[in-house]
Amino acid sequence: MAKQDVLQFSMRLEDELFDLVHDLENGSYLHGGYEQFYIHDPKRRYISKASVRDRVVHQALVNVLEPAFESSFIFDSFASRKGKGTHAAIDRLEDFLRRGSCNDSRRIYALKCDISKFFDSIQHDVLMGMLARRVTNEPLLRLIGQVVASHLSVKGVSCGLPLGNVTSQLFANVYLNAFDHWVKEHLRIRWYIRFCDDFILLHESRQFLESALLQIESYLSRRLLLRLHPYKVSIRTYQQGVDFLGWVLRPTVRTMRRTTRKRLFGRVENLVAQYEDTGILEENFSETIQSCLSAFDHGQEFRNQRRLLNLVKRMKFKNG
Repeated sequence: MAKQDVLQFSMRLEDELFDLVHDLENGSYLHGGYEQFYIHDPKRRYISKASVRDRVVHQALVNVLEPAFESSFIFDSFASRKGKGTHAAIDRLEDFLRRGSCNDSRRIYALKCDISKFFDSIQHDVLMGMLARRVTNEPLLRLIGQVVASHLSVKGVSCGLPLGNVTSQLFANVYLNAFDHWVKEHLRIRWYIRFCDDFILLHESRQFLESALLQIESYLSRRLLLRLHPYKVSIRTYQQGVDFLGWVLRPTVRTMRRTTRKRLFGRVENLVAQYEDTGILEENFSETIQSCLSAFDHGQEFRNQRRLLNLVKRMKFKNG
């Protein structure tokens, strides 16, 4: 169901769009503020929600900018790109692990890293410099600058992109694009995958990856003013299990991370408990069940699929 702000905008859609185009053309458009709130998905995140009018501008910017930058991105950047996504990233990583280990006939190591407070740490001046290298239209660049600067400044320093803007996903890929190329071309990493602020490198030498980690930390700090999360850096072998994007990959099996599985069952159990208490089935119940079953489809999770279906069946039987 459409939110109230979307309904209000849609009721006078033609007038709203004509007014917006007029303001953009004569340079009088000003980006508004944000409605801010927390969500838990699964960890606590601070979301900034722009007005519908500003969100229309955000989507228009993405439509214009995405084709200009898409060709510069490496193939193995998987976040917020058409034809990519988490499951494609996991499939690609599994292929890399099998090739790198020669089907588990030799040892392969995986260096997994996570950038600490990534979206909050993106520097506006650095980002605008990257965007300006490909965007030469001055009015367009000023509009991008408004969107980038619409987020709060921290301690007098302009930094951070709001979670909730569709532009933030594209700008994040632009911000790390040079880093992706540096990993591939300077470190000469053949097997490298990035999904937003999570990335993973594979190599047959643990010592090589330990040396690469020091260079990565230096590059991110000097060039991008970013740092790795101290508790989310690890080097593991394929045999030990490589944990990435909610899945653990081993030579003979792909299983869902325990915390991810627990979260999925928690969603279903909450809906079941609510139904048993009130007798009212949530509107999104079927979609949630199907979403969970589909998630399990991407690994060897048949037992958990049955467990979830049995949970639903028992609920229906108990309530007639």
